Amino acid sequence: MKALLSDFWLGIRTWMQSWNFIFSNGLAHYFIYPFVISLLTGMGALVLIDHLTDTVMALIAPHVQFGLTEGIGWWEQSKDFLAQLSSAGLKMMLWIVGIYLYWKFGKYLTLAAMSPVMALLSERTDKILSGKDYPFDALQFVKDIFRGIFMALRNALLELCAILALWMAGCLLLWFVSPVGTMLAPLIMLASFLISAYFFGFSAMDYTAERRRMGIGASARYIRKAKGIAVGNGMIFSLLFLIPWIGTSLATVTCTVAAGLAMHRKEMSGK
Repeated sequence: MKALLSDFWLGIRTWMQSWNFIFSNGLAHYFIYPFVISLLTGMGALVLIDHLTDTVMALIAPHVQFGLTEGIGWWEQSKDFLAQLSSAGLKMMLWIVGIYLYWKFGKYLTLAAMSPVMALLSERTDKILSGKDYPFDALQFVKDIFRGIFMALRNALLELCAILALWMAGCLLLWFVSPVGTMLAPLIMLASFLISAYFFGFSAMDYTAERRRMGIGASARYIRKAKGIAVGNGMIFSLLFLIPWIGTSLATVTCTVAAGLAMHRKEMSGK
């Protein structure tokens, strides 16, 4: 537990130190790329959510028309108004669900799209810290891109499965042992947040493992040994992502650099 907490605070400290590292080493231009990518993916997501919402509404409420019908009595007018109100509420709910899903998993979409830039940024960070040069290899770079995309999708799936299992367990407790389920609800929410944080930190730290030519299994074992760093780093990522567009840019760049700083210091300390 002591090592876990130590790694957790290392993940937080290195994130705070990443700002000075970025600006003092000429890495600030990396903020531009995720901002543009998140802006494009966000606009695309809004268009898609709007289209899907209209499609669902057309399927489940094709008879509901907005605007009061003229030439009918007040009772019919009232029923029309209530039907329209219900339809508007349903459409708003669908929008909220769509926005939530994008907020939840759009991070992984951004991580996948940002994979080439994050790989270069992580490599640049390691070069500054260790002095080791990494000659450009086009084939290896393409492999690294696909690895980053695969890891983002893998982590999204694992996170979804873990959180669903956790919430299903919470629902069962609430159903069969209501008082216990109610008391555990805040802990379940906290655990869900920590699970998300771990997988986001995992994605940022995997670039260090990739440079050491570790496979997926070896990378997972490598990062589990420093899971406190992953959680601390991923917590910052999740909180920054709450800020539309700008938060995505800040999160992907600072957390990638912070992950490199944290793993370098952990390895130098021999812990």
